[in-house]
Amino acid sequence: MEQVHDRPWEETPLVRTAVGDEESIATVVARSVASVRGVPVDGFPPLYEAVDLEALERLFDDRGEGVVAFKYREFWVVVTASGTVSVHEDADVED
Repeated sequence: MEQVHDRPWEETPLVRTAVGDEESIATVVARSVASVRGVPVDGFPPLYEAVDLEALERLFDDRGEGVVAFKYREFWVVVTASGTVSVHEDADVED
C-alpha cells in the first residue's frame, strides 16, 4: 500500500499561488506545477487523471473552510478553500 504523508502542506511549498476570482482551480494547479518544472502547461498528463476537476471546483465554490491534497506526478498539490494552491515535493520520489 502506498504511504501517504499526513500533511504535505505543512512543509514549505515549492510554489504557492492565489486563485483569482475569474480563474479556475484547475488552471492555477496546472500553471503552478508547470512553473515548478519549467515546462509548458501542456507538458503533463491531463489533470483530470489525478483529481475530479468538477468536484474540486464545487467543493471550493464558497471559499469557506477545507483543504484537499492530491498527488499529481511527482508532487503533492494542496488546494485550500481560502483560494490558494501550493505545490510540494513528494518526499518518496527520488531524483
